Amino acid sequence: MRGEPAARRAGRRRRRVLVAVVGGVVLVGAVLAAWVLVRGVLARDALLEAAPLLASLSDSMSGSSEEDPAPTVAAILERTGSAVELTSDPIWRLVEHVPVVGADLAAVRRVAAGADLVARDAIPPLLELADAVESGGLLPRAGQIDLAAVEAATPAIVAADAALSEAVDLLRGAAGSGLVAPVDDAVVRMRELVESVAVPVSAAADAVVILPDILGADRPRDYLLIIQNNAELRASGGIPGAVAIVHVEDGRLSLGTQSTAFSFPRPVAETTPEEQILYGENFTRYLQNVTMTPDFARTGELARTLWERRTGLAVDGVVAVDPVALALVLEATGPIGLPDGTTLDPSSVVQTLLGDVYERFPVTADQDAFFASAAAAVFHRVVAGGYSSRALLAALAEAAGDRRLLVWSADAVEQEVISGTAVAGAVPVSDGTTSGFGVYLVDNTEGKMSLYLGSQIRVRAASCRADGRPDFEVAVALESTAPLDAAHSLPPYVLGGRHGLGVAAGQVRTTVFVFAPEGSEVWDVVLDGSSRAFIASGYGDHEVAGLTVTLDPGERAVVTFRVLGPPRAPLATTIDSTPMVGDTPVDVELLRTCPTATPGVPVARDRELPSPFG
Repeated sequence: MRGEPAARRAGRRRRRVLVAVVGGVVLVGAVLAAWVLVRGVLARDALLEAAPLLASLSDSMSGSSEEDPAPTVAAILERTGSAVELTSDPIWRLVEHVPVVGADLAAVRRVAAGADLVARDAIPPLLELADAVESGGLLPRAGQIDLAAVEAATPAIVAADAALSEAVDLLRGAAGSGLVAPVDDAVVRMRELVESVAVPVSAAADAVVILPDILGADRPRDYLLIIQNNAELRASGGIPGAVAIVHVEDGRLSLGTQSTAFSFPRPVAETTPEEQILYGENFTRYLQNVTMTPDFARTGELARTLWERRTGLAVDGVVAVDPVALALVLEATGPIGLPDGTTLDPSSVVQTLLGDVYERFPVTADQDAFFASAAAAVFHRVVAGGYSSRALLAALAEAAGDRRLLVWSADAVEQEVISGTAVAGAVPVSDGTTSGFGVYLVDNTEGKMSLYLGSQIRVRAASCRADGRPDFEVAVALESTAPLDAAHSLPPYVLGGRHGLGVAAGQVRTTVFVFAPEGSEVWDVVLDGSSRAFIASGYGDHEVAGLTVTLDPGERAVVTFRVLGPPRAPLATTIDSTPMVGDTPVDVELLRTCPTATPGVPVARDRELPSPFG
């Protein structure tokens, strides 16, 4: 060793130093990893505990829970605050720059920050708003809505909206490729939870600005109220049956003229060539037909025109509801008695208004009188107050979400605000994450046989083409639940077929329309396995296809629409559909493998059919 060259000794010393340095780095890395791991596990546990508490808090605010929300709020704040503290120290932020694991750590920090923002800045004003609702100040009481209370609630709504919007941005920023599955799932779950609250609050924040004027703060208003009858389907829900004028002035609501649907000898408004193909020449002759379109803004315009032509009154807006929405309202108000001794309650009102009335009153005029009596009774009960305000708001929100409460304003500024809400009744719009389809049903029996019609929707999506255009199949199953002896057991008014349509007694005839995503092409329509000629038209940027199906009692049929989407359109889909008497189950399947025969060659357009509505 004494004679060992100096260079070798120096090399040995460098190796020892290198080993020591590497060992130190590994040790420091291990310590940092352990630090982050422990804190990450604790933060994860805190967020997992906070998520169900956030979800349960919505029950308190909606009125479906009578529990005091204060303990829940405190528990949420404790957990989200802890998660923020655990994920915001310098060591955590340093390790976020490490490849592979850094993106996951940054996502966890953003989720913690978003959840804590909701807890600290959104929940308190929402609870304040919920208290204002429960006090009854924001809903009718003795026929009037307190406009001062509406204006006083505005700051709370705006504050909650701002906090929720910021939280959604944080959570959207946390999402992205490269996240491990557990982190990605957690980000998605938290984002969906916050968005489920943020969307209606955002709509409320916009609406509260125009609400005083809608309620007559600036001038008296008149609105046309339409009760849709789902027993005779239209795309927006049902044929307009009972109609009435609701007069509003400085928050006070009163019921004006009541009427039934009516018609004119000739069309009273211009229609587009596309509407002519889809709905026929009677689209603007009959008030009963204005809901054939799923675009409620168009319905509102037409209804206003027809009502003005009939009465001379140009209404300020149009509101539509159906008996299922009335059932939801009755859950909040309680049963309502009619002058003839009939009781309308949540469990029976749909059958009473859509089925029993035609057996009790064979004469049309008596049916109309009963509908008018029911509409007046429900209106006066709602505006009288004296029930749970939260429960009523929850009922109206559910009705809007199910497309059973629709609103249109003749004021362009107000309509612009309405158009971004659930009550707008708009045709689906695709975005960068989902492709929007509309599936709409229009009765062609001219009876009330849609009461005995059930439906299901199944969508299959695959990306199989070299040009990146996805393939969609939208299968609509229809089933007649009419009694086998319907031709003899049901009232003639229900059976329909009175105008030589070729519909046998007991059958139900329905036209199925599919509104394809913007830029898509419907290239084939199949009925029970066989390609058929179909109605082909458009609506704005949407291609529309339709097929009419006739069912005997107990019969079932499946109509499948084959659609070629635009390049790189998302496979994930949203489905808007006609609200029927019962629910319409929707199943969406994203295919991971392509069919043996890849579709995509459009059929010749010489197979198009004319409108079935004349």
